[in-house]
Amino acid sequence: MASHTPRIVAFLCAASVSSVVGLLSGCSTRTDGPRQFTLAPGQYPGAFDATRELLRDMRFDLERVDAAAGVISTTPHFSRGVFEPWDSTQSSTTDEWEDAMNMQARAVRVSFTQDGAEPADPEAQTTAGVWVTVYRFNRSGRRLDSEWVGGSTFSLDPIQQKRYGASYLVPIRRDEALESRLADELMATLGIEPTPADAEPQTGIAPPPGAETPKPRRAGRYAW
Repeated sequence: MASHTPRIVAFLCAASVSSVVGLLSGCSTRTDGPRQFTLAPGQYPGAFDATRELLRDMRFDLERVDAAAGVISTTPHFSRGVFEPWDSTQSSTTDEWEDAMNMQARAVRVSFTQDGAEPADPEAQTTAGVWVTVYRFNRSGRRLDSEWVGGSTFSLDPIQQKRYGASYLVPIRRDEALESRLADELMATLGIEPTPADAEPQTGIAPPPGAETPKPRRAGRYAW
């Protein structure tokens, strides 16, 4: 037991320092950048390819790549947060610890539209929108024991299991910070300067088509 004591102490110290850093960073004001931006005429094909490569570089698995419909989406990408320092999907220390303490994943959807419709003309002006949904792993029917957490049991819901399985992913929030980071990276790659409209806070932007109401997803092949 004594041989493990230094490791435990080191871990607790690291956790305490990270918690303090997260608290201090949470107190500071951070303004997220644009999560949608405008492409110049003729930039759509290059932007579509750049989006696909960026998501691959960030270790996302692509789920849908549809240039005709102007959509690139990914499967939920899991990360253990602070325990996977090579993963770059978190944008703050708070995100790192939230992912470490919960089984969470992020799914990205980037949509390209022309006047609100599918990009029928590659040479026309196109609007790109980035939407990131955070999912949390959940198992239905948990019944907590009043005396001991290890004594918890699970009930079975046949309808729930048929629809999503016993374990599933629940959408809990958007990740606006990651949306901004992805948009910033794409604009830098394409040499796009944010317009005055892009520079304004975009807290109320409409979601890209298909991302309005994320639904629970089966967790079987996504879980850790």
